[in-house]
Order: sequence, then C-alpha cells, then structure tokens
Amino acid sequence: MMGGIVSAQFEPQSMSVSVSLTSASGKGSPRSSPNAMFCPAAAEAIVAPVFDAVGRKTTWLGAAGQGSRMKLVVNSYLCFLVEGVAEALELAARLGIDPAALDAAIEGGPLDAPLADAKLHKMASGDYAPEFPLEWALKDIDLAIAAADGARLPLLEALSRQWRSAVEAGHGREDISVARLALNS
Repeated sequence: MMGGIVSAQFEPQSMSVSVSLTSASGKGSPRSSPNAMFCPAAAEAIVAPVFDAVGRKTTWLGAAGQGSRMKLVVNSYLCFLVEGVAEALELAARLGIDPAALDAAIEGGPLDAPLADAKLHKMASGDYAPEFPLEWALKDIDLAIAAADGARLPLLEALSRQWRSAVEAGHGREDISVARLALNS
C-alpha cells in the first residue's frame, strides 16, 4: 500500500474507539509506506498510540469525512503521477530513448518520486500484476470529479475518459501502471 486512510469512531460515553484502515493506493503495509495516513481528529489523544503503531505519520484533518475527501485528492495526485510516467515513457520510446536512460536521468533528482519510479519500472518491464487496479483508480477519479461539484478539472476529466477506455478494453483488474498500454489502445 502506498498510503492509507485511517478512520476512527469515538464514542465518548463508553470511551470506546473503533478504528479501520483502508488502502489509499495499492498494496503493502502502511507502516512501510513513506506516505501519510489520514484520520479525523476525534479522540486524538486516545487513538494516537494506535495510529503510531500502524503508520509512519498521522495527519489530523478535523471533521468526519475529511479523510475520505483527502483520499480523493491524494489518489488524484497519484493518478497524475502514473499517467505522467506512462506518457513520458511513450514519448521516450518515440524519440528512441531507452527507459533505463530516462530512469537514470531522473534518479536522485527532484523529480525522483518513489511511486513514479516504481511504476516506471513496472511499465518498462511490462509488469501489470495488480497492486492498485486501474478500475479502482478510475473509480476514485470519477468520485473526485463528482465531489468537485461542477468545478472544471480538465486533466481528471481527460484521464477518466482515457482510463475508462482501458478498463472497457479489459485492463481494469491490472495494475494502474497499465496506463502505459492505454496510450496505444
């Protein structure tokens, strides 16, 4: 998992806390992820030790529902990164640049985002084994567009159309890195 969303429900009368963890963007342990985990601020002092045990970082967002909203924003950012890598690899291929040379040019610099690097390697090797399925990413893109309440989000709208075509072509259960193939469909 590249990050996670933690939800906590606090019942003040009984002093009980119910905590649930959901994947924000894929696979793995939230503790091993460099990304933030998000949760509501209710009962911060009580649940903080639990969150410290399951994650690397806790960001207190405030009112209930903010974690779900943040998940849409974070996953939109993730989708932009993945599509950017896919299109950079497509351009590199058309210009005769080897994916390894692109990787070397980016490595260690300010553009070297761990997620983008991981997806670049998956795309370059043709590994589309699901970590974060494309159909889940598309669902989040569509939810983000709907949540924007009419705001113009041209990149998300274009990405929704692009990835919907890939899902309809049978790539929905493959990893989001299959966006690379979607450019040729």
